[in-house]
Amino acid sequence: MANETLYAFNESDSQELLKGIGKKASGGSNQTDHVSTADTLLATATSVITGRSGTTLGTGTAMAKQISSAGVLSDLFAIDVVNPGSAISDASSLICFRVGNRWVAVEIC
Repeated sequence: MANETLYAFNESDSQELLKGIGKKASGGSNQTDHVSTADTLLATATSVITGRSGTTLGTGTAMAKQISSAGVLSDLFAIDVVNPGSAISDASSLICFRVGNRWVAVEIC
């Protein structure tokens, strides 16, 4: 039996897919060209995050955190957040949920 190349797509589509491996993709929620795979983040407010006013969400900034195997927090990347609730103080602990391309901040009390 001769060695044959098997394509799950036509050859042109296959080549385009191969070109995309390892490339940056647009739409990252952390304001970079990287696509984030996280839907929930632990974060710390890096500014006062204003509260919602009517149908306009509050805004602010936060630092996403990672947790080491020893339970130590360290910085990952800065994010812009929106807030559907009351104002949140600078340095407050947050849980941030991705909704579309926005991060929604909820204060951890």
